Amino acid sequence: STKITQIPRDSYINPDGFGAMKINGLLNRGGPEAVERELTRLMNRPVRHHVVVSLQALPLLANLLGGIEVDVPKRLYYVDRSQDLVIDLQPGRQVLSGKALEGFLRWRNDGLGDLGRLERQQLAFKGLVERLRQPQHLVRIPMLLSVARTQIQTDLNPLQMGALLTAVVTTDLNTERLKATPFSLGGVSYLETEWPSLINR
Repeated sequence: STKITQIPRDSYINPDGFGAMKINGLLNRGGPEAVERELTRLMNRPVRHHVVVSLQALPLLANLLGGIEVDVPKRLYYVDRSQDLVIDLQPGRQVLSGKALEGFLRWRNDGLGDLGRLERQQLAFKGLVERLRQPQHLVRIPMLLSVARTQIQTDLNPLQMGALLTAVVTTDLNTERLKATPFSLGGVSYLETEWPSLINR
């Protein structure tokens, strides 16, 4: 089996040497290695490797696979001309790719913020895995990784990356999100996340 744990990006952390911040800020300030160290502490288990994936990677892979099937849970509409962003999706099961899929992943205007976005990421990732599980696509995994490598930063070598993705698409996939509660500190909105290191004390 493969287990994926989603961590809300607005989770409050206070890592040594950096001070209080949202966890998504640690990647920019300390790099992947700082995130590995902090997650090792917070998750109460060793985190030894990283795969940093850009927002464009999943739509790119979806395009190469002819799109991925996603059950859009509700009407998603948002326009931001300054970012050249138009999101206009109807509810229901459909095949998404390109800008439509990117909009599905980026949309946050439902009052749930980051938590709602994590739910949609989960739906899109499962759609990608289901598409990759089709025999005609499973054999193309090395080629797909080669094309997507410009959107991925990792300390894994190509063989390890291929083995990781093959394991994900050939085993039972379980996804969970850490529970989190919104709060405000100094005028900034955070999430108080239930880290395993605190739960298991």
